[in-house]
Amino acid sequence: MKIQRGRILRDTSVGLGMVASEGEKYEFDLAKNWSGDLPPKIDMVVEIILSNDGQLELIKPVDVALLGKEKAEKLAGEAQVMAKKGLGQAQEILMHLNKELGLVTISLIALTAVIWIFTPFIDVSFLSGGDKSVSMSAFASLLNADGSDFLRKSSLRDSGGIWTAMIWVGLLAVPLAQWFKPNLLKIAHSIPFAVVCSFYLFFYFRLRSFANDAAEDMARSLGVSSDLAVDEVMEKAMDSFSLEFGFYLAVVLTLGLLIKGLVSSSLKG
Repeated sequence: MKIQRGRILRDTSVGLGMVASEGEKYEFDLAKNWSGDLPPKIDMVVEIILSNDGQLELIKPVDVALLGKEKAEKLAGEAQVMAKKGLGQAQEILMHLNKELGLVTISLIALTAVIWIFTPFIDVSFLSGGDKSVSMSAFASLLNADGSDFLRKSSLRDSGGIWTAMIWVGLLAVPLAQWFKPNLLKIAHSIPFAVVCSFYLFFYFRLRSFANDAAEDMARSLGVSSDLAVDEVMEKAMDSFSLEFGFYLAVVLTLGLLIKGLVSSSLKG
């Protein structure tokens, strides 16, 4: 006697039914061969019992709950295989990067990513809606805002555009250079530091531009010197925000990457 899985190809509504199993097809009679509370249906998964000489003896439907459990176990197994494969590939990449870049460089990049994404970068009290500390990734949305939206708290929920892209460039510059253009590693090590500086400088000059516009309006309304008004407004504007510890950590870490790149290039040279 042999037991194996099969699938109904033809039901018994117009005569003999047919079941397929392991490349073979068997006709069956409802009264003689079927064992189940429900009649056979096309595509139903069944269990068939064959005699020692390969003749069909009995067919019974497989419980739906059992099929669901088997399917879940299969999917879990496939997911586990894929996870192991992905973990293996990730380990190979990390081992390669560790060999080529070193643990210090990898650690600096990883810490920089955490600082840029999660830690307070700047306190922007000039925003409509009150004081708020934002990370560098959220600050990118502010820098990308158009016109007067630059001064609105709601802009923090918008896309960071090119500034978010710059964050990714800063984080991936060194690994990608090592992977594809090792001769550019010296430049790549300086990119994260350049990104941090670009964020601050663009913010400063954009804030000054708004201060100039506000000062000119104030000078016209009060009849005073626009230069004095610019200085006064700019002083208040600069007092309206403060750099958080995330900014200083970002400077230290990216400066460390820059120095590491210069030292590594000197040693190889």
